[in-house]
Amino acid sequence: MKTRVETAAVWEVNVDVVAIGLFQEEKKGAGAEAPKALDRRLDGAVTAAIAAASFAGKREEVLTIFAGETMAAPRLCLVGLGERDRRSEEALRVAVAAVTRSVGRGPRLAFSLEGVDLEAERAAEAV
Repeated sequence: MKTRVETAAVWEVNVDVVAIGLFQEEKKGAGAEAPKALDRRLDGAVTAAIAAASFAGKREEVLTIFAGETMAAPRLCLVGLGERDRRSEEALRVAVAAVTRSVGRGPRLAFSLEGVDLEAERAAEAV
């Protein structure tokens, strides 16, 4: 498996699946800008999918949204990171593993590190 780090808007990354980690608190409205900006870009589809699926942001919880042509990646996975005060490299590794199990090993996967509240180098190593 190849791993690389790049800086880009989540809707511009040319992969098969983009994953964004959400803490439980973010599901309730406080949190990173990437999901909010993406929700605006997808005309509220992220918010609607979260509500329809009762996604709570719990560890290992995965919600897949088919983005169509509104972003470079056709699929978006929201993955729960659990409670913000329990964030760690291990929680991030668990989230990446949950997404990988959900989508399989074939697709090219990008994981957004925005808002995971870990030092960039430590977060990249965890992924």
